[in-house]
Amino acid sequence: MPEQRKAPRRKSRISVRCQIAEKEMQGSLSNISTGGALLQVPEDPSSGSRVSLRVDLPIFPEPLSIQGTIIGKHPDNGVGVRFDPLSDDQRRLLNLLFWG
Repeated sequence: MPEQRKAPRRKSRISVRCQIAEKEMQGSLSNISTGGALLQVPEDPSSGSRVSLRVDLPIFPEPLSIQGTIIGKHPDNGVGVRFDPLSDDQRRLLNLLFWG
């Protein structure tokens, strides 16, 4: 299967608070890009479900909040999330955090 990502991904181990289809839960991001992430959660959300992610970052005063859509299950026991278009501030913060 050809690579469909438009942005490079970085491995990560980031704890996130998630809201998926009205359910709140803790999860983690095992990789991330400016276009999406691999999300590990205790539930098994359906493709097409809306997701809100909130990441508390100790070096920034406000948490990073990103919305997206579950796009499918991943063989590494996670679900793929495609982010909604990011604001300039969100994109800058992600680039600063993961690509220095």
